[in-house]
Amino acid sequence: MKHILTFLIISFLSSTAYAQSKFLAGHFINNDGTKTECLINDKDWRYNPTEIEYKITPDSEIQRIGIDQMSGFEIRGLAKYKKY
Repeated sequence: MKHILTFLIISFLSSTAYAQSKFLAGHFINNDGTKTECLINDKDWRYNPTEIEYKITPDSEIQRIGIDQMSGFEIRGLAKYKKY
């Protein structure tokens, strides 16, 4: 019984400790006004982000763009950031 309880506790802790990146549908707008539809990594930012990670398609490589290179971005139905 003790082994089963230990196994359940370890299983629970390891499953909750594993965090997976969530790339959600959205877009960003470059400083020149070009809108790029993409999947943005939702990091549930506590403060304003300095960069975002994005993918053009679910299978493409992760790319990064700094806030200084864009005027804003949006994760559909979740968050919208605009630089003023």
